[in-house]
Amino acid sequence: MGFILAGVVAAAVSLFLNRIALYLVGERAVVCVIPVIEEVVKASMSLLFSTSFLTTYFVFGTIEGLYDFFDNQERGFKIVFVSILGHTIFGYVFLNISRGTRSMLMGIGAATFLHMIWNALVLKAVSEEAPSSEH
Repeated sequence: MGFILAGVVAAAVSLFLNRIALYLVGERAVVCVIPVIEEVVKASMSLLFSTSFLTTYFVFGTIEGLYDFFDNQERGFKIVFVSILGHTIFGYVFLNISRGTRSMLMGIGAATFLHMIWNALVLKAVSEEAPSSEH
């Protein structure tokens, strides 16, 4: 059950640090800074609590997805699914690259790079869904 605590703590720490990043950097932080914060925090909490990386990432994605859902219910539950899927994939990439290279830093780097691309694509999709104010 340590993975639940690790995921919850990672989500809380990330929320705090993400808000600071948004304040300091603006919306660019979503693609350029927040993925770094989240990948380092998730891996660190998994280590700190000596628990499974994949399940910690899954719990984190679930919490983030639910937070995003309750923050903006117009997007529906698909935002929860996208968050769970994304963070689970990032966990899988982190774990496999870390094992393959025997370097957690390489795993975090690979997961962060993928996370940056993912966030850019999600932001693009969300902006295309938004109704245009032009007639």
